[in-house]
This record gives sequence, C-alpha cells and structure tokens, in this order.
Amino acid sequence: MKLEAQDVPDPLETADLNAEVFSDTVHEICDFNEFYTVYMGMLNDGYLDSGFSITECRTLFELKKRDGCRLNELADAMYVDQGYMSRIIKRFRKKGLVSREPCAGDGRAYSLRLTEKGQSVVEELASMMDSRVSSQIEGLSTDDCQKLKSAMGMITHLLSPSLAEA
Repeated sequence: MKLEAQDVPDPLETADLNAEVFSDTVHEICDFNEFYTVYMGMLNDGYLDSGFSITECRTLFELKKRDGCRLNELADAMYVDQGYMSRIIKRFRKKGLVSREPCAGDGRAYSLRLTEKGQSVVEELASMMDSRVSSQIEGLSTDDCQKLKSAMGMITHLLSPSLAEA
C-alpha cells in the first residue's frame, strides 16, 4: 500500500476536526510508531531473532488463520503487493514451510497451506512472541495491564475504518 500526498485528508475539510488537533495527532501517531517499532524489535534483521522479517512472520500467522487461501487473498488481507507476497511464498516453499495445491474449479489458481514444518515454525514464533511480550509487561500492575488493553482496543477501534478504506 503506497500512500500518496493526495490520499492524506485536508484537516480543514475534515468534518468536526480542528487543524491543530489533527496535526498534533499525526505527529503523535508517527512518534508512537517510531517508539513501538523499536520497542518490539521490528527493525532488527530477523524479528524475534527468528531469521524471518516482520512481514514474513505476519505472513506465516495469516496462513495459519487462512488455511487454503489464495495468494491474492493473503496479499489483500495484509495490504501488501501481490508480487512481494509471491516472492515470500516462493521462499517459504523452498524452505518447506508452505505447500500449494491447485484450486478446485480453477486450475490457474492455487490454495496455500502451511506444511507440518510451517506449523511448527508458527508455534515456535508464537511462543517466542508470547515470551517477549510477557517479559515486557511483567512489571505492570493489573490496573496498568487493563489500561494498556483498553488503549490498544481504542486504537484498533478508531483506526480500523481507515484501514478498511486503504
């Protein structure tokens, strides 16, 4: 998904939004994104020291959720270019993580599935992610954990419509 300058709404034309508040919100989101990508180790060569990029990890998790999906469905669900997704799937197939089978009724299309090895890798990644996040929040109180969950829920709720429009 490539964002062009013309895709960014003009705050003065956006109903019920003060231009200064809009600008401050944009900057806060950018600052938070910078913090969060560093905090979660997303900029490292391999996410969670796994040898996989963050996009590759997300792809494996999406394949687990969308067993038997087509490449275009997977790319659309993740908002990534189909050519890029095709290259990721090709690497996964070479590593024995993903298999593809012709779709019934359409010999040109293929459904994608995690292999046993791919499922094992996803389970390991999930465990690594749980361990990492657990270590990051273990010092928080129950009240702070509830606040964090609430804030993340609110972020998801408020930004989901803009993601659907992308």
